[in-house]
This record gives sequence, C-alpha cells and structure tokens, in this order.
Amino acid sequence: MKPIWRKVVLVGRHILGWLFIVLGILGLFLPILQGILFLCIGVLLLADDIPPFKRLIHKVESRWPRTRGPLETARRWMGLRPQAEAECPPGKDQR
Repeated sequence: MKPIWRKVVLVGRHILGWLFIVLGILGLFLPILQGILFLCIGVLLLADDIPPFKRLIHKVESRWPRTRGPLETARRWMGLRPQAEAECPPGKDQR
C-alpha cells in the first residue's frame, strides 16, 4: 500500500474507532443502543495504535482464553493484523 493510503486508512480507522466508543458510551445510558458491543468494536479498532486498549485486549485474552478465536476472527474481518501469541505489552508481567 502506498504511504498516503496508509495514513488515510489510519485516520479513517481512528475516526471510526472513536465514533464507536462514543456510541458505546451513549449506548450504556440509552436503551436502544448496544453499548458494550460498540465499545468492544471501538477498542478493537484502536488497539493497534493506543497502548491502553492493546493492554485491555491482552488482559481479556489472558483472562478468558476462549475469546482469542473470536477476537482474531474479528480482527481479520476488519482487516487488522493478527496479534502475536506471545506478545505481552511493555510494563506488564506474564501471569
């Protein structure tokens, strides 16, 4: 992919991710929106670029190992790169 398109995709992913997070927060208070679903999608979209979201995804995967398959499927479906199996974010120890 050309460098300009990488930046366009990055900015688009950030806009879409933050939009989902805002919709998720609204959905926590409004009964017609699925708040948790939108929050999860937003965090998953932003996890590659924002370290706290990456740590959150890693914590969920280590706490509930059965979520690895569905998370990887969602990442592939969104066109994101797969997470490394042994990758642990800096500053966090392996349990």
